[in-house]
Amino acid sequence: MNKKIYREAFGFPAFVLLLIILATLIDEIFALPMPFPASLIPLIIGGGYICYDTLQTVRRTRTVTTGILVVLALIGTIFTGEYMEGAEVSFMMLLGEALEDFTMEKTRLTADALLASLPASSKTGGHVSGDGGHVQRLADHFSKYFLPVILGICAVVFLFTRDISRVMSILVIACPCSLVLSSPAAVLSCVINAARCGIILPDGETVERLGAAKSVKPSPEGGLYRTDNGLTLGCSADADIIFAEKCSTASLSYALAVTRKARTIILENIVLFACLVNFAGITLSSLGLLPMVPGALLHNGATVCVLLNSIRLIRWKPKA
Repeated sequence: MNKKIYREAFGFPAFVLLLIILATLIDEIFALPMPFPASLIPLIIGGGYICYDTLQTVRRTRTVTTGILVVLALIGTIFTGEYMEGAEVSFMMLLGEALEDFTMEKTRLTADALLASLPASSKTGGHVSGDGGHVQRLADHFSKYFLPVILGICAVVFLFTRDISRVMSILVIACPCSLVLSSPAAVLSCVINAARCGIILPDGETVERLGAAKSVKPSPEGGLYRTDNGLTLGCSADADIIFAEKCSTASLSYALAVTRKARTIILENIVLFACLVNFAGITLSSLGLLPMVPGALLHNGATVCVLLNSIRLIRWKPKA
């Protein structure tokens, strides 16, 4: 199973990287005669896949997604003749997506396996979703306005500089992958941590609400506790948060602590990595200080930081 996950996630990016290496040998090292630059091949294959996948998403969701920013940047490299830069950006974006998919899938499989092994897990069916929290809905709402704002910034930059390279760099950096992952990655890590202690958290909405709760009191219903924002906790399968073994003060405290930590990590992901890093990258690109390929590297770096910051929650323990 692990080999299959690796192959599905990293097989195509590895193929595109091989094409880039071959193109470098043909165009720059040996300078072999070709009817067209060899770097156009990995650009068409890697960039073509990104464009196809983005357009399929647009068709399926009937909305213009922020992935269209990268598509515009790749189209720009064809018009400017910067084929190798376009190929390198395609590889970096594919690699970043592969890292996201691989990390999230491994985390989700771990969470599902832990939940399935716990008694009284019928409420989740042994599966958990990292989606559905308030932060996720906020990010989705924000994305509706993000695309026109970025396109507006690009228009202003081009109007004053007439530098299409700056515009393409902004387009690559601005794609908000790190923002989209900020909540789901932290939620899944929180679910794994809690499941190891016999606590079943079914979805992102529950994690965020429990983390925001200020008090927990015994409920008139037998064996249940209720938070001030309406969540129920207990050994009953009807509870929002299920304790697989026993409901004690220690388990209540742990559930509150780990979900509050998850909320903190989500906030860190959004402020430090999704917003601050990308804002800095867009500013530097606008000033002509960050070319497109290093910009793609910065973009992937922010995404990786979100993933690493989130999965550290898996091993987190509250201080005594």
